[in-house]
Amino acid sequence: MTTETAFPWRAASFARSAGILGSLLLLWFTAMAAMTLLPGASTAVTVVFPSPRLMNALPESVYVLEWNSATARIISQNPAFVWELYRAGALLVLPARSSSCVALRAQRID
Repeated sequence: MTTETAFPWRAASFARSAGILGSLLLLWFTAMAAMTLLPGASTAVTVVFPSPRLMNALPESVYVLEWNSATARIISQNPAFVWELYRAGALLVLPARSSSCVALRAQRID
C-alpha cells in the first residue's frame, strides 16, 4: 500500500472526527445556553462578547461583577433576568462558575 492510497482515508477520518467534535461542542454550548433560560437556574451568568450598547441597556435588576471585551460576569436575583439580557442584545449567555466547569474542591459540611 502506498501513501497515495492511504492519504484520502486519513483525510476522511480526520474530517469525520473534526465534524463529530464540532457537533459535540455546538451541542454543549446549546445545552448550556438553554439551561440558563430556566427560571431560577442561575443567579450568576457570563455574557460572551458583550457590546457597549448591551452594557448601557442593562435592566435595573442586574449587577455587573466583571466586564472586559470578551466576557461580562453578571448577577441578579430576578429569575427572568437572562431573558432580559437577550432582549437587551446579548449574543450568548452561559452559566457562571466561581472556578472552572468542574468544582474539584471538597465542600465542608459543619
